[in-house]
Amino acid sequence: MDLQLTVDLAYLEKNKSHFLTASVDYVRLDSGTATEFENIYKRNINPRFILTKWCSACILDMVRELAKFYETTKNSHSDSLPSQEKISERETRKRALRDKVDKGRKGS
Repeated sequence: MDLQLTVDLAYLEKNKSHFLTASVDYVRLDSGTATEFENIYKRNINPRFILTKWCSACILDMVRELAKFYETTKNSHSDSLPSQEKISERETRKRALRDKVDKGRKGS
């Protein structure tokens, strides 16, 4: 699985609460999430897709399609996806390194 798909799936995982609300015909996305969902849709489902952000039915359809894509792709690539523990461990190490570098800069 390529890196971009892994990043896209991680973003969808982080924001999958929108899939639940879309399943009961409600969705409310902030502008940043709507734009990122649109970009993920274009990369993975339809490169010609254009989201009409004022059309709530269009947003709802997009979120539902992304939910289907997420579930299908997650299930078919579950062996190659990094586990949440590995991601958390990597993020913890990155933060520790950043803190160490920041302390070194302040001490100079």
